[in-house]
Amino acid sequence: MRRGLLVALSGLLVLPLGGVATATHGGIHPTFRAEQNFFHCVGDTKVQNLSFAQGQVPSWNTTPPPGSVQAGNGCGYWDPLINNNAPSPVPFYALWRGKSTGNLKNFSVELHRLLPASGATLPNQFVLFVEVDGEERFNGNIVLTPTVSSSNASHKMQFTLQNLGYATEDGDGTQERTITLRLTSFNETQSIWVFDTTEVPAGITFNPPTTQGEVFQAT
Repeated sequence: MRRGLLVALSGLLVLPLGGVATATHGGIHPTFRAEQNFFHCVGDTKVQNLSFAQGQVPSWNTTPPPGSVQAGNGCGYWDPLINNNAPSPVPFYALWRGKSTGNLKNFSVELHRLLPASGATLPNQFVLFVEVDGEERFNGNIVLTPTVSSSNASHKMQFTLQNLGYATEDGDGTQERTITLRLTSFNETQSIWVFDTTEVPAGITFNPPTTQGEVFQAT
């Protein structure tokens, strides 16, 4: 009788476990692969405002900057604090557009601005716009605190945008998304945003393991 009771109890334990396993495997289990990317110049001019006016937009990939500014590498955007809503063939702000592949919950951005004349590291206000596959995910004022970079040639600023919510595939995922970043100075100081050199390795990191700089929430 004791042996029969043990067999019966074993059967009761096996059945629920089998049911749980079936239900779990019926859904997706998204994971989030971290990937560091670097901004790169586009076109024949160092002034990326002019490249953009010619229909070319700087982007990013996982390849680090090719070399030093001393060897002729790098470029930048001029952001002179003018009315960016006025019609103009030349945009006076910084803009990058590129791809992200797979599930996406957040990203961090590293920016470098040439040192202003004062060299002060006070918090600065900017206007940030983020679009994913044509959908606006952030559009508003942000405050970033600059620090002098290790090269002493630029102010480094970082921020993280959270709550993007693209957990749509099993595993890391393979869906490709187009992301647009636009940054505009806000009534405080003009900026020259520089990138694509070893001294100023600006870029974007998808799904970073830890947040970087100020943290903002996607809408």
